[in-house]
Amino acid sequence: NGVNNYITKLLADIQGIREQADGVSKVLGKVRSNYAKFQLGANIKTWFSQLSGYPAAFPYLSLKSMIKAFTKSLYWKSQNAQNLYKYCEWARVKAHDGGVVLVETLSEKVGVVGDIATKPIQLMDNFLNRILWNAAQFEIERTKGFKFGTKENMELAGELHTLIGRKTQGNAATSELSAMQRHR
Repeated sequence: NGVNNYITKLLADIQGIREQADGVSKVLGKVRSNYAKFQLGANIKTWFSQLSGYPAAFPYLSLKSMIKAFTKSLYWKSQNAQNLYKYCEWARVKAHDGGVVLVETLSEKVGVVGDIATKPIQLMDNFLNRILWNAAQFEIERTKGFKFGTKENMELAGELHTLIGRKTQGNAATSELSAMQRHR
């Protein structure tokens, strides 16, 4: 009987079928989840680890573009964010509704506790995206000749930003995991 239960449970796991939890398991799961989100969000190292994508972009961007971008990113305007999200869908998805936190926690929603605790992670990731967006625009201006901020520049910068993000950023997106990996 034990073997049959094990095989039934294993097959359900492989197919991504979730087992119904009882009341105590649900409560314990919620407490454990909120604690994990708080630990993730309250960890200063986690906040700043988002910036590890900056030096990782050097194979794709010149040092000059990176320095200019960092300086420009300190004086960010909302129009820049609108352009970033218009021309770079990858960045828009990460920033939308705390996307980076959802990916890092492998959650569908973080809830009130998670939203408060992990806000700094999302802010640091948004800052990194601003730097990379500006650096991509400076790099396109340098290599292709399209002036920073023009439509042509931003279209190519969006492609470059997406390439850099996909190549240098950790990816634990639920949509890119198998059903077995998604079932926890």
